[in-house]
Amino acid sequence: RELKAPNIFGMINWFNTVSRWAATEICTEPNVKNRTKKLSKMMEIAQVWLTCQMLINIDRNVAY
Repeated sequence: RELKAPNIFGMINWFNTVSRWAATEICTEPNVKNRTKKLSKMMEIAQVWLTCQMLINIDRNVAY
């Protein structure tokens, strides 16, 4: 399977890596207030990334 779709498996591996990192960062923070700040910042970054991806896809569609 991995030989037929290496890009898909690469995306899955990247997602798993980032998910583990985020969970570790949040769960190892002993202070609840700082934990909340970290989670909020991660969500903010994810929202900006998603917005950028949507704009890139719109730009690609308009280019054709």
